Amino acid sequence: MKLTAKLLFLIAALSICVNVLLFAGKSWLPGFAEGFLPNSISRDFRFPYNEPSGEDPKLDVAIRSSDGLNAVSDLRNNFHNKNFSQTVLANDLQDDIEEQGAVPLLTLFSTWVDPPDADHDLIRNLTLRNWAQLKPLIVPVVFTNSSRVASRAEENGWHVLPVSRTAVGVPILKYMYMDVMARFDSTLYSYANGDILFTQSLVDTLQAVLTSPELPIDKQPLLVAGRRTNVNMVQPNEITTFQGIHDIARSRGEMDIGHAIDYIVVDRRFPWNCIPDLVIGRVVYDNWLVGHAILEGQVVVVEATETLLAVHQLGKEGRKEGSRRPNNDYNRDLVRRIHVTNQALSVTCAPWKTLNGPDGRINMKKVKMHKGCGQL
Repeated sequence: MKLTAKLLFLIAALSICVNVLLFAGKSWLPGFAEGFLPNSISRDFRFPYNEPSGEDPKLDVAIRSSDGLNAVSDLRNNFHNKNFSQTVLANDLQDDIEEQGAVPLLTLFSTWVDPPDADHDLIRNLTLRNWAQLKPLIVPVVFTNSSRVASRAEENGWHVLPVSRTAVGVPILKYMYMDVMARFDSTLYSYANGDILFTQSLVDTLQAVLTSPELPIDKQPLLVAGRRTNVNMVQPNEITTFQGIHDIARSRGEMDIGHAIDYIVVDRRFPWNCIPDLVIGRVVYDNWLVGHAILEGQVVVVEATETLLAVHQLGKEGRKEGSRRPNNDYNRDLVRRIHVTNQALSVTCAPWKTLNGPDGRINMKKVKMHKGCGQL
């Protein structure tokens, strides 16, 4: 009897402690996060229902629908009713863009400062040439405050925007998305690292995603990401054609690990107003963003590794270079300060994957989160 009474007393005491901690946490966490997040950002980072808040015009731009999103159903109908291949669909869209001013498929953007050496200068020149080859389906954009970088980008047919928001001297990812959405109308938007080369597989994969009847993108925002293929010392003569890029990836490329994500494609409905001020080029920004979208379950997350080739150009220092950047743990520290759990995941944890079908089409496959899909 005495033992039972003691047990009940302990349970009651524990309950009181938990309630006190929860109450304190609700009042303490927002104040602790003050100074790290704009006032308009949700403190618990739960995805909203994508209604413009009126608090921040730039954030609201990303939530409103666009002509590009309204065209998704038309793309689906044309693709399936006419039995188009991805190539035919891309050619038709290119004609519509050039002749009728149709909305481009993707606004693809990155950011650069002045190159520190000839090695980086070559990598950037190759990226400038490569992304320009995807026009007019793709709109290439660079964020920079360097007149030298801006001039070279414009010479290659790129658009230039200034860097508007930074932390520790590095561009904040979500405001880059906000800025391109305010300036350019396209169906999709993607940040990619400035050392990534793409091929026609980027266009084909994104069109397959948009036209897939399996994906519920008419009801939820979309996010597409994938792993990169590392290739050492890419030379100008190797990327004159998309086939050449596929050849070097096949002959000497190495598929990187699942948390190496160098591009993140979203539509306008992605809820940037509940994303913290993660900066590009530092650890965790990509994994936290993808993991958060997966775990919250209100975004259609697709891994496109099998069908979308993203070649990561490595210089003389190889993969070691990124680990020596200043403030490399900024994002990790930020998330720890303002979020109770680590939501960084590998892109292989995505619930949807693109696959190459036997008929040459790109298909979607629903998958379960595998046992090795732990938080990073």
